Order: sequence, then structure tokens, then C-alpha cells
Amino acid sequence: SVGLRHRHYGIKPQYLCLFQLSILNTLDDQLNGLSLHSEIAWSVVWTNFVTTSFLRGLLHFDEIRSEMVPTILELLQQARKKENCVKILIKNMKMMGGPRDSIQAVFRDEEHEHRHLGVLLGYLEQVLRKLLENKIASARQTIRLAAKVHWDRKILPRYMLTFQHAMALTFQEMGLFFPQETETKWMVFMHCEVLEILLLEPFAGTQRKVEEWASNLGTDEVDFKAWKSLMQLAQVDDKFAEVGWERLHTHCSKPVVQTHDVIKLFGDKGMQHSSWSFEKVIQDYCQLLPPGNRDTSFLSH
Repeated sequence: SVGLRHRHYGIKPQYLCLFQLSILNTLDDQLNGLSLHSEIAWSVVWTNFVTTSFLRGLLHFDEIRSEMVPTILELLQQARKKENCVKILIKNMKMMGGPRDSIQAVFRDEEHEHRHLGVLLGYLEQVLRKLLENKIASARQTIRLAAKVHWDRKILPRYMLTFQHAMALTFQEMGLFFPQETETKWMVFMHCEVLEILLLEPFAGTQRKVEEWASNLGTDEVDFKAWKSLMQLAQVDDKFAEVGWERLHTHCSKPVVQTHDVIKLFGDKGMQHSSWSFEKVIQDYCQLLPPGNRDTSFLSH
């Protein structure tokens, strides 16, 4: 509801990135430094429980996501063809300030950072290609492998937020077609397919299984047949599969449920119960009907 209210205020999704950066820099300043674990913990809470819900209220989320991958893939390919792309990106990252001391501790020099950013852009293009082919699990695994490298080298979440905004500035500076709706798609891509996956990697056991299921569906829409195939993977009886199906539609509050809705739902449930197996998370979700719907069946209508 907060996101929906801000839609009328003219708030741009891009402000969320800058706002989070400002909060993290303020905390770092006022607390005389933030440890990597503290910054990751803050970023997990902010990204998963604030930004995602806010964006769903602020934007026509499903419409944005359906157009996002081909638009951003083409944009990134155009940018990478330009020799000065990474040079402009580094200039914009320096202009934004942020945790340069920690960055200098990670990279030997600017040439080292230049190579790293070139590899990062290549990784993102690879992720987009996989998403375009509906290889969701493979795309997410690419990001999760990058997560381990980043945290082991103590590359802070602030670095990725700085990269996100600096890259938006770089697209504009290179003269690429970058209207506000494309900037919004870039922001949603970075949030949903990069930052969320990076930050929630330690809790991704259940989510990985659901991503594999989604990758094999061949469609973005989830009907009851597709839902039952997920229930079979989790060893859920047909009776409880119907309970879960009804609850899913109550939870999503929209006529057509998409695979990313189911991935997000069980990713959150898996994080709340990080010690539970994939089967237990799904089975628990299907145990109880949501309040107010105990005497009705979605399937009967």
C-alpha cells in the first residue's frame, strides 16, 4: 500500500537505490563503520521486506517483468560494444562516492577494477540470455556463484548499489536509448535478478528447487496442472494440493499466477524456515486454508 500511495507522488523506482545507499553510508558514518555481516543483514531486510513490496505497489510489476529481459539484454549488448563503456562506468562510480576505501582494499588498482567490471557486465549478459530462454535455475545459479566470490572478497552490497545507479548514468552518457521506462526495467532487473539473489543465497535451498521446477514448465503462467507438478515434487497429497492452490490465489490476489510469484512465495517461506527441507516448506503451506475461505474451494468455481 505504501508503494501504491507513492505512485501518485511521482516517485521513481530509481530513488530506492539512492535512498538505500544513503542509509547505508549514514549508518557507516554514524557507527564508525559497518561490518560486512551487518551491511548484508541490513541489505537482506531492506531488499526482501521493503523494496520488493514497495515496487509491487509502485509499478505494474508483471507488465514490467514481461518486457524487462529482452529490453535490458539489447541495451547491455549495445553498451558492451563501446570501448569506453567500463571507463565511463568507473568514472560514474567514483563520482557517486561510497565505500571507496573498502573497494581499494579489494582491487589492486583501477586496471584490476576495470577487468572485474568487464567480467561483471559479461555475467549479467549471460544471465539475461538464460532468462530469455526460460532457464531460470541456471540464470540464478550464475548469480549465486558470483555471490560467493563477492562476499569472500568483502565486496559490500553498497558496491552493487553504486554499480546499479552508475550503470544507469553510463547508459545515458553513451547516448543509448534510455527513457524512464527502460531505466525502470534496469532497476527491476538489478533488484529481482541480481541483488535479491546475491543477498538471499544462504537461504536459497527451497527456492532453488522451485526455480528448477519453473525452468521445466515452458511457460510463465501457473495453472492447476503446473501447480500439481510442483506438489508432486514435494510429495503433497492431491487434497492438500487443492488447499495450497486456493491459498496461492488468495495470497497473490490476481487472476493469473506467474512462475516468479511462486518462486518468490516459497523463497520467502524457505528463508523464514531455513532449517526445513523443500518438502516440509511446501507441505506446511498446504496444510491450512487461509482465514475466511475455509468453506469454499477455488477449484469448484
